[in-house]
Amino acid sequence: MPQFGHVVVVVEENQSYGSVVGSAAMPYLNGLANQYGLATNFYGNTHPSIGNYFMMSTGETVSNDDSFGCAVTVDNLVRQFAVTSKTWKVYAESLPSTGYTGGDTGAYSKHHNPFAYFSDVLNSAAQKQNIVPFTQFSSDVASGNLPNFSFVIPNLQNDAHDCPGGATTCTLYDKLANADQWLQTNIAPLIPSATFQQDGLLVITFDEADKSDSTNGGGRIATVVVSPKAKPAYRSATFYQHQHLLRTILAALGMNSFLGASKYVGDMGEFFQAAGTGSIGGVVTDSGTGLPIAGATVSGPATTTTDATGTYALASISTGIYALTAAATGYQSASTTVTVSDATPVTQNFALTQASNGSLAGRVTSAVDGRGIAGVTMSYPGGTNTTDSAGNYSFATVAPGTYAVSATKTGWGKSTENVTVAAGSPATLNFQLATSGQIKGTVTRNGSAVAGATVIITGGVISTTKTLTTTATGAYNSTWIPVGNYTVTAQSGASSKTQSVTLGTGQTLTVNLSLP
Repeated sequence: MPQFGHVVVVVEENQSYGSVVGSAAMPYLNGLANQYGLATNFYGNTHPSIGNYFMMSTGETVSNDDSFGCAVTVDNLVRQFAVTSKTWKVYAESLPSTGYTGGDTGAYSKHHNPFAYFSDVLNSAAQKQNIVPFTQFSSDVASGNLPNFSFVIPNLQNDAHDCPGGATTCTLYDKLANADQWLQTNIAPLIPSATFQQDGLLVITFDEADKSDSTNGGGRIATVVVSPKAKPAYRSATFYQHQHLLRTILAALGMNSFLGASKYVGDMGEFFQAAGTGSIGGVVTDSGTGLPIAGATVSGPATTTTDATGTYALASISTGIYALTAAATGYQSASTTVTVSDATPVTQNFALTQASNGSLAGRVTSAVDGRGIAGVTMSYPGGTNTTDSAGNYSFATVAPGTYAVSATKTGWGKSTENVTVAAGSPATLNFQLATSGQIKGTVTRNGSAVAGATVIITGGVISTTKTLTTTATGAYNSTWIPVGNYTVTAQSGASSKTQSVTLGTGQTLTVNLSLP
């Protein structure tokens, strides 16, 4: 089993293998299966849903009652992640708020979120902060802040369980097509991201088959394995269930302590290529003139720029499947997928089309009273300017592309947001800032520094959550964050310490925490 820094599991609902694989309703998921890997002999463990979710997170069925409401104290992923300092998040669609562990609400179903039952979460304010609304997923992907393990739960209307949009009647095709479109909209951006291309593993599975199929407990289901390290177009006939997926999660993250039934089964390592290296190279040209483009950026398993002849080369690339993108100022970017399978060089040329420029404008206001803030430094990779007396800013000429734009002013801190500027179109991006300060300190236990402890700072005038990791000396530093009341929690293993503080304008608070 190769090692991964980021594992993402997406769970769909209650559809049999025969309804999904080869279905015209799910072209995106089947496209992934055809390009990467498909487990053709994977079965759910039980009916109904809840036992399957517990199996993939604890190695035990725990309960077959979807109305189950007790705290679960058996060993689980959260406990193992705490021991090994691995980060995790549940991204649950329609979750009412961060840290919510209550019952069903709207299209959110608690029994699809096993982490909301674990005593390790229920008894820890810090761990609860890892259960977040799905809206955070796209921003974490874009900013490269995905945790080591992500558990993604679409809501009941988007996971093929219920009819889309809350309709009372629909066809099976409607359910599958809507779930497939949701995956393409929300999961597709993950695969070409720099974080995923470096060390990512994505598994899309179903909890159980249709209730009419109880083969091996929960019926035959589709499970798709996606990774740059995956064997291209691989089909496995090996018998798998959710305990195999659990072992795969733990093994992929380099952990050697397994849970429940996962102790007695193998992982899904057959889906991945043996280590090897190859290379990718080619030429980037102007599609209109055919002339080479110097200084174009080509990114995939690594990043480089073209020379004066438009030539680029990526050497010593591990075998795998990679998303490759070429971009240059004034041109529309182009992307494709390449497979590095052995020492034979892969040639991939790009012909980029010139793009007309767009523009970017917006306003920076105070989060407290809504007034415009003058003199804020606005910057993005293509330029810098400052806001006027009313807090307005503008960039008249911006090449098409996606940019990180920052608003910074002494005493007000810094805010960074992503914006996409389309060719020939104006884009608007507004900011809110609050006067800011700084929280820093050390984490100790029995007088000794605790390295690698997790420090979570939550609160502020603008709702802010900072998750930090202590250095070798036990130190942490929030940098500039909005003023207001904060809760500072330090955690290492099973022990934690929390302190409430008030941060004032320009203030640097030292909050030292001693773990029990």
